[in-house]
Amino acid sequence: MTLFDVINRLGFNSFDIHETAMIEFIIYYFPMLIFQAIMGTYIYRHFCSASVYYFSRVQCRIRWYVREAATLFYMVVIYLIIVVAITAAIAALGGGVSITYDSVILFIYYIIIHSLWLYSFTLLINVLSVKCGSTNAFACNLGFQALCMLYFVVLKNYLEFSDVNNIGGRVVALKINPISHIVLHWHSSMFDSVNEKLNSFAIDFDLNESVIVCLCIAVAISVTSGIIIKNQELIVINRESGGTV
Repeated sequence: MTLFDVINRLGFNSFDIHETAMIEFIIYYFPMLIFQAIMGTYIYRHFCSASVYYFSRVQCRIRWYVREAATLFYMVVIYLIIVVAITAAIAALGGGVSITYDSVILFIYYIIIHSLWLYSFTLLINVLSVKCGSTNAFACNLGFQALCMLYFVVLKNYLEFSDVNNIGGRVVALKINPISHIVLHWHSSMFDSVNEKLNSFAIDFDLNESVIVCLCIAVAISVTSGIIIKNQELIVINRESGGTV
């Protein structure tokens, strides 16, 4: 086994577009949901109790927010690296894991794409929690991600790439779904050794496209979150207890 195989498995290489594969996808996606649930209050916790006293010592709330968001992204990256390390260590018990050139390339893409994705939705939970409480925020976030998964079930007959008719439309329909961009084995690559082991649909779906899409999502959520946090009134009803903050 190579590190490429390990990362490809963490990148949902067992996921195909039908109902039974959806269960396995959810199993592999579950660690992301756990991280979102745990870190979904990382920034929001400062708005839960004694926020007036806490923010009275913060001279610039935007600068504070940027620092907190950067720390959150750093923790996301560390978390994903730990997941890869633990998975590779377990796989190594069965006979070793070799590191190849294409493994390093895929590892870099995995960290970039998945960290941007996980950071975006974890940050979104934090900001939505400020407005509607952590339980409602997580439910909304989970609901959106569930809709993205349900998209494949609804369009499973259309997203059949063995049919060459209207292949361009099928590719567009696949790319429109944000969650498609974290499924690595659907992608193509400019590196031949990587492309040969991925690109299960034999379509033009470059890994760099997903980097750009996930980066745009992260930037959009980060900017919007910064605006919300900057303008958030502190003397408001506590979203968790119903009392004043």
